[in-house]
Amino acid sequence: MSYERHILLDTTTETATGEGVVKDTISTNALYYSQPNVSAYLNVTAASGTIPTLDVTIVTTVDGVEYVLGTFAQLAVTGTERIAINNAPQDLKAKFAIGGGTPSFTFSVNLDR
Repeated sequence: MSYERHILLDTTTETATGEGVVKDTISTNALYYSQPNVSAYLNVTAASGTIPTLDVTIVTTVDGVEYVLGTFAQLAVTGTERIAINNAPQDLKAKFAIGGGTPSFTFSVNLDR
């Protein structure tokens, strides 16, 4: 089966908590449109600081209420994580929380539908 890649958060270096923008992850291609289950990928290529931590979640908002659909394992070093999200809605966003002393992370979040 083929997948369609969506970039929820392009490779970026961050030192504080933040979030990406809402992305429409439904394709106009009928093959991908019918795929409600997705795989989300966190790729951390650099981590520094004193006891740095990175927590990333995938969220959606319905009628002004934000819902967490998936949470990656907390990372303190470089690495990759994958989570599955079943029955994912159309609009998704990546949020991240960074902790530790003078932390810095370079990472990206992608989604395959």
